[in-house]
Amino acid sequence: HDNVRSGNATNESTISTSNVNNLHLRWSTVVDGSVTTQPLYVHSVLIGGQTRDIAIVGTAGNTLYALDANSGGVIWSRNFGAPTPNNWAIPDGFGIEAPPVIDRATNRVYTVSTDGLFRTLSLTDGTDAAPAFAMVVNPITNKVWGGLNKLDNYVYVATASNGGDVAPWRGQVYQVDVSATPKLVGDFVVVPSIPAPNGGGGIWGYGGVSADPTTGNIYAASADDSNVSTGGTEGYTPYSDSILALNANAGLLGYYQAPQPSQYGCSDSPCDLDFASTPVIFQPTGCPTMLAAGNKNGNLYSFRASDLIAS
Repeated sequence: HDNVRSGNATNESTISTSNVNNLHLRWSTVVDGSVTTQPLYVHSVLIGGQTRDIAIVGTAGNTLYALDANSGGVIWSRNFGAPTPNNWAIPDGFGIEAPPVIDRATNRVYTVSTDGLFRTLSLTDGTDAAPAFAMVVNPITNKVWGGLNKLDNYVYVATASNGGDVAPWRGQVYQVDVSATPKLVGDFVVVPSIPAPNGGGGIWGYGGVSADPTTGNIYAASADDSNVSTGGTEGYTPYSDSILALNANAGLLGYYQAPQPSQYGCSDSPCDLDFASTPVIFQPTGCPTMLAAGNKNGNLYSFRASDLIAS
């Protein structure tokens, strides 16, 4: 819902506890693949002299759709080529699995296609508003799962594996400057101590990274590392299985690593104990800025952001 990934729509005035049971299907539209992206709603966009409400939807078919939010009609669609072949995690192939981000000031949509290209599209017709550029390293096996997040002039993009942990792959956070022609200006590798094709440390949370508008700091939650030379044994070298604090330029400020077994094979149970969520930034009345994120070990971790930065 916002940079801090709160999901808390405090300005909602239409839906309430008294009328939510009246919600019903208004329309449906068939698209070219499964949808894991959160649809994005855009109010009052001027297109061809007509003001329209739009829903932006990405699909496993590697297509981005702009649908009329009131009728479901296709306003425009843009396909970026064949999806990456399917695996056990994504049965119909990997296309655009992460929600894009919309810049209303420039009427642009930023997204990453399955070939690892960062794309800048016109919100009104889907054409290129700026040249696409190659961003994700080894895009066949490194994929974007979490929503893109824009804070000020930067868009932040996080990666994990293709879902099947096929080497070479490693979690990364990319920083793209969109103040003019978009360009890559920062890059954080979660497990720099493990050389390719090993790595891991994927950032799987569907919210991508969270961003604090007050400080500009970026927060991510990573998964365990992965050593293919030992049969996929997973462990937790720095900064895997951690909540990470980065500055606006994707530089590490601090981290917290969840306690767990030192290593185990994926044939064992549990297969992994990753952080697979996006940290939520919040500030209760009278309290400092806080963070919370869940781990597959069944625990929810919450602490002061300043403590994470100092660690």
